[in-house]
Amino acid sequence: MKTAITTLVSSDKFQHYLPLYIYVVRKEYPEYFLKTFITGKINPLVAKALDYLRSQGVRFDEPIEVFKDIKLIDSTANSLRFLTSERYFEGMDNVIYTDADLLLFRNSPTLEQWHIKRMKKMKTCYAGHHGPWRKKYRPEISKAGWRGNFERVSAGFVMVTQQWFKKTRKARKSFLNKAKKGKLGGFREFDEVMLGCIVKSSGLPMPPFRFCKKQRGIHLGDFKKQMSRRFTRKKKMKKCVAPQPVLQFQALEKDPIWVGVLRIMEKCPYLMEIIDNARKRLRRRLKY
Repeated sequence: MKTAITTLVSSDKFQHYLPLYIYVVRKEYPEYFLKTFITGKINPLVAKALDYLRSQGVRFDEPIEVFKDIKLIDSTANSLRFLTSERYFEGMDNVIYTDADLLLFRNSPTLEQWHIKRMKKMKTCYAGHHGPWRKKYRPEISKAGWRGNFERVSAGFVMVTQQWFKKTRKARKSFLNKAKKGKLGGFREFDEVMLGCIVKSSGLPMPPFRFCKKQRGIHLGDFKKQMSRRFTRKKKMKKCVAPQPVLQFQALEKDPIWVGVLRIMEKCPYLMEIIDNARKRLRRRLKY
């Protein structure tokens, strides 16, 4: 069975996750085909880090430049990952879409096995988990909250089959047309709302499951400065982060290639602040 794992980043500061993402995927899941996409040019710092990985024997294809003429607003790039041409994944049995700031460590079951089990339970051609149901309303987006047309499929960790591409082709094309008109995005959760709309308009079931903290690994985005309140409470940390990925992250910190990549990326304060926050808070997680 052939499985691809993929992500897409905008060419602004988010591309700085690419060297970390590529290395962890190649280290943990060398049997998966890796496809990465970027909405513009790779900057010199990221290019240097990617060259370093190649010099260490890490094999991967160059990130593919896509959607360079699309206007980017909030969550546009996150949404576009699901709208990349299916021709990039010809011959693949499964395609796993993830956030670029996810460090996906190998666990049992593997990412593929875990998703296949959920697909069988759902009796459909994709697997993921449901977005929040009870989150506080955001009336500036939807007065009814995350319901109806705003029901969400969590977009950071989704696997699809070739049947998905066939069944969702019309819906995906509709959102791609919106992207070409500069109307894709607008708020942080748009990609998840879009994915929910694609699922429902294609006649597919919404996921009944909510969370998957063990397989999810470490989500670096949770440690951004603007997310600083997310992991200040013991209850929240225990809910969102399993101990095993924390131990795997700490082991990764001793990996010489990882250390070499971070040494290059030190010139990106935005990324290093996130890494430092992750170190501190994940160390605290093991005490709970």
